[in-house]
Amino acid sequence: MPFRLSKSRDEDQKTKMSMSEIKLKVELSFQDLEGTAADSLRYKIRGAREVKELWMLRTDMHQLVSRALSQQEAAKRINALLPCFEQWIPARSLVKI
Repeated sequence: MPFRLSKSRDEDQKTKMSMSEIKLKVELSFQDLEGTAADSLRYKIRGAREVKELWMLRTDMHQLVSRALSQQEAAKRINALLPCFEQWIPARSLVKI
């Protein structure tokens, strides 16, 4: 087997999630929450035109989930979304909160 300086084969074969898949996953991460703030966030997610917009909406999601449940739960849900943004957002930005 030749020596490789590049990423592992698994990393090479990862497929980039589509914008619609990311939107769905982000929305599903707070599907148990209702109210004006949750509806507003859903509206923003559905209207996003770039993945960067969805990435920035994590702040709104953190605030929503923190207020409704807890900061720990908000961090858990946001961290679970990190794989969605792989290959869209620079790796150095994909850090857990």
